[in-house]
Amino acid sequence: MVDRLTELGVTRVVMEATSDYWKPPFYLLEAAGFETWLGNAKDVKHLPGRPKTDRLDAVWLCKVAERQMLRPSFVPPPPIRVLRDLTRYRWDQVDVRTAEKQRVEKLPEDAQIKLSVVVSERNRPEPQAVRHDKRAHQTGRPLNAGFERRASVFIVS
Repeated sequence: MVDRLTELGVTRVVMEATSDYWKPPFYLLEAAGFETWLGNAKDVKHLPGRPKTDRLDAVWLCKVAERQMLRPSFVPPPPIRVLRDLTRYRWDQVDVRTAEKQRVEKLPEDAQIKLSVVVSERNRPEPQAVRHDKRAHQTGRPLNAGFERRASVFIVS
């Protein structure tokens, strides 16, 4: 695509943003040195004379851009895009961790064991040891030496 556009002498490429489908061709054309414009679909939709087919739509979009009736959307430079992607990935990972912590709390509650009443931080070492000592108490094995004093408070028979 880049070679063909270069042969034709194209300097500016205009495309409409639809979902995430615009990203690969946009980044490729941008890296090849083309002036790339990304038109917001919401803005483009409200311009008069929009045709119904994709081929006519592409020609119409080109004419609209030539006449400066369309302003390009902001696309951050590559270093900022990388930073944004990493930030979004971190948010997703934090959400996954939170969901997993909630799942771990819900599991004992389904068995009528409410650890959150006794322990405020369920995912720290002490609550994990309490769960371990609870299992040890139920099986008749001796409690861990470090938790003998505290285990009597946490274990409910």
